[in-house]
Amino acid sequence: MSQDTSNTVTTASRPSSYSPAALLDHLIATMRLANDRALAAKMNMRPNLVAKLREGRIAVSGSILLWMHQASGLTMAQLRAVLGDQRGKLRFNC
Repeated sequence: MSQDTSNTVTTASRPSSYSPAALLDHLIATMRLANDRALAAKMNMRPNLVAKLREGRIAVSGSILLWMHQASGLTMAQLRAVLGDQRGKLRFNC
């Protein structure tokens, strides 16, 4: 069995300020949640997906940013700024 690495983040593909952990910490503080598990429940995600995001094993996709926006009420621009995303356009993987 081969492992699908299409969503794996490499250091060459992300700017040095890119920080999914900072984004997750910001969401937890903004939404006044206790931990990653509570954040996952609020976003209707599995806790292991939040753990993979925090560890940088998967990229924060446009779809995940949309879930974060819907759960937190923060704008996409605010989320991307906290994340450190500096791309000009954001494309959703649907």
